[in-house]
Amino acid sequence: MQTLNINNFPLDGMRLIEASAGTGKTFTIAALYLRLLLESELSVSSILVVTFTEAATEELRDRIRARIHDALLWLEGRMETTDLHELLQPLKGDSEVIERLRDALTCMDEAAIFTIHGFCQRTLTESAFESGVLFDAEFITDESLLRLQAARDFWRNHFAAAPAQLAEWLYGQWKSPDALLSDVSELVDNPQAVLQPQIEREAVEQLQQQRSRCFAELCELWRADQTEVVELLSSAKVLSQAAGNYRQDNLDAAVTSLSDMVTASVEPAVLPKGFELFTTDKLQDSQLKSMIKKGEITPSHKIFNKSQQLTEIYNEIDRCQRILLLSEAASAIRGSIDKNKSQQRVLFFDDLLNKLDQALQGEGRDKLIERIRKRYPLAMIDEFQD
Repeated sequence: MQTLNINNFPLDGMRLIEASAGTGKTFTIAALYLRLLLESELSVSSILVVTFTEAATEELRDRIRARIHDALLWLEGRMETTDLHELLQPLKGDSEVIERLRDALTCMDEAAIFTIHGFCQRTLTESAFESGVLFDAEFITDESLLRLQAARDFWRNHFAAAPAQLAEWLYGQWKSPDALLSDVSELVDNPQAVLQPQIEREAVEQLQQQRSRCFAELCELWRADQTEVVELLSSAKVLSQAAGNYRQDNLDAAVTSLSDMVTASVEPAVLPKGFELFTTDKLQDSQLKSMIKKGEITPSHKIFNKSQQLTEIYNEIDRCQRILLLSEAASAIRGSIDKNKSQQRVLFFDDLLNKLDQALQGEGRDKLIERIRKRYPLAMIDEFQD
């Protein structure tokens, strides 16, 4: 790493300057800007400076204007001292240089000092043919209403006529389109983002078929062995000590719920409350194991194994179905927002970044790149994230 020397820092190629807060970053940019005017003979409209916020652009513009003004005063002999003596001394009294700086001061309102969004907006509108952006597109700073409308449209189109079982599951996941929008916002914001693992609808359908088979097998076992299973759970001393989980009233309620599910012979959207009491995971959890005395064992039965299997299938369906639906919702909502923006001829902050990125990768990329390079022979990027 080299120590920065403003007077001999190279003005060509790609260069990186590392600077912590308060170390004179703005001062350095202003000084390099002055050198570009003096040595490279660039105009203020052809030196691109990109910074992070509107406030930062105004500060940078003022600091650059002040730097040019002070340099002009010193070259004209109207200022006694300067911190850029080494740079300016050979040019003192040079009428051509003085005139160039006067022109720069006069044209500072035309200086290409932008935020990253401002740069993208300027480039898209000035290169409408190459970028494919409408000439008269309006820039908006809030798209929340567009997003909410798109989420509500998706909700109505996909959920309003959903079968009862799916509707119950959906309501368990999201109570409203606003809640769904909250969960997909990051995916909507970033078109390149993909939920992992990627799920195909066929995979969910296969799991649903497995669930149907497992559910039918559990129903058959329960009809045959309900009395035996209830007796096993009720008489096991170790279960009665398990912090109330297998308390008789809890067990009675769970038995009733399971019996009702079996009687209905319809797979529920979610397993009934207390169903976990019949699973091997629950019967073998660490709390129970710590209570088992010598000679005691937790109950075992094939119904417990089948209940565990059914629970795992339900959990996997929930996981896959949620990923699939979030992906579909994000894509549909994003498409609806883009369609409405196009119809209303508006652009939001992220659209400026995404559309310029798309244009730089599209069919007209070569012409657009050439146009940008010709317009801005040199660029200084103030913030790393830009």
